[in-house]
Amino acid sequence: MLPHDPGNRVHHTYGWRDEQYHLVSDPEPLVVLISDTVSKGTPYPSLAKAEEALWETVVTTILAARTYLDPYAAWPGVELAVVPDPLSGKAHLVERVHSRCRAWCVDGPSIALLAFYGRLRLLLPTDEREVA
Repeated sequence: MLPHDPGNRVHHTYGWRDEQYHLVSDPEPLVVLISDTVSKGTPYPSLAKAEEALWETVVTTILAARTYLDPYAAWPGVELAVVPDPLSGKAHLVERVHSRCRAWCVDGPSIALLAFYGRLRLLLPTDEREVA
């Protein structure tokens, strides 16, 4: 059971639809998933491993909800996508670059689309940036 004083124990929190992901460090590094149907914690040997697992889980979950209409780019070692959340009106920009995952939640698809093109330009191999 997780103590209900997360104030100084939670390092990261990310919300996706009805799911909340938390990285908690006390008493041990845990990635905690809380949703309408499940509440579970997975322990990790270090805070760094728990952080990697948190972002990997968040990015994989959001990418699984992607539709063919959502902006998406991929090449070996890189995935980048925008996935809107119609329930909240927000949008999520997610990236996986050589197994390092990141996710951002922004106010609406238009802002996410601008961020998508900015990240795409930074992530493209230098010889392909001229074309983009």
